[in-house]
Amino acid sequence: MNLHEAELKKHGKRYEFHRYDGAGHGFFYYNARNYRQEQAVDGWKKIFAFLEKELKS
Repeated sequence: MNLHEAELKKHGKRYEFHRYDGAGHGFFYYNARNYRQEQAVDGWKKIFAFLEKELKS
């Protein structure tokens, strides 16, 4: 368990971690050389699904 996960658990927060092997840091930045379209699109889908699920009232 990493430091971020330990803190989230300690405070009872809901979370999901996802990893894209080979994508590297900054893969969301469309104007950077590290941009990875497939992973970025999937990442945004996961973000919006998580927020919809967790912020639904």
